[in-house]
Amino acid sequence: MSISTDLKESIYNYMELADDKVLEAINTLLETSVGKSYALTEEQLAEVEKRRTKYLSGEAKMYDWQEAKSTIGKRV
Repeated sequence: MSISTDLKESIYNYMELADDKVLEAINTLLETSVGKSYALTEEQLAEVEKRRTKYLSGEAKMYDWQEAKSTIGKRV
């Protein structure tokens, strides 16, 4: 098993036994740390919207995973 899987299992088992006060603390910790790490700036949101518009209009070329690996492999 990977470290990540082991940690998730350990945390899950601990949470099954934890009282409400501990669960509230864990929830607060996760909300503040995970929530912040996924917030995009206005500039990033604008870039996502620009790329989405190009995709929807057919202007952007999309690649599946095999095509992307092949293209990247040729450049390296």
